Amino acid sequence: MAGQQAQLMPLLTALLGANSLAITLHEASRLDRVGSAIMPDTEAAVIYISDQDSAPELRILMQRFPDVGFLLVTAETPPRRALARAARENGAAVVSVDDGRLVGAATLFSMLAQRKVAGGSSS
Repeated sequence: MAGQQAQLMPLLTALLGANSLAITLHEASRLDRVGSAIMPDTEAAVIYISDQDSAPELRILMQRFPDVGFLLVTAETPPRRALARAARENGAAVVSVDDGRLVGAATLFSMLAQRKVAGGSSS
């Protein structure tokens, strides 16, 4: 988990804790530093996308970790077209920071459940 969405942590722990997932919190000021926090057993990453982040950087990150589900939290609603396209092409979910904690947690939970059903999880 990176960026301002650290506030999601208590709700994510409650929703996902029963599913025995290990949740790691990592604060990164730049998108290109998020990859260093993703471990081999990481199932999901929640990333706050800022105005300084680029679609090519995002695409590279998601392609580098194809077994990780990415939840992208944006300040802009809707997100910039290039970022939305990069997310869609790589199976990431996108929510707005204005959507609130419950929407973010529910979206992440749903995405992880769908990945498990589809066999997209490495665990």
